[in-house]
Amino acid sequence: MYAWERAFEKIISQIRNKEFKGYLAMNLLTCLDRSVGNFSNIWGSLLFFVIIYYGNFTKLTSANMISTL
Repeated sequence: MYAWERAFEKIISQIRNKEFKGYLAMNLLTCLDRSVGNFSNIWGSLLFFVIIYYGNFTKLTSANMISTL
């Protein structure tokens, strides 16, 4: 075995570790972004229903609820 192979293997391993950490961070941020995006619709609708119900702007009917969703 040549002397440079171990040094080259060490450098490649370090680069792969950095790459893996980058992919992991990117995937975690993507999951967080999608979770916030999905739940924001639900919380927005719930907040709208609470405002209509307690604000007495109009009677809360199934037609209002379906049009909101």
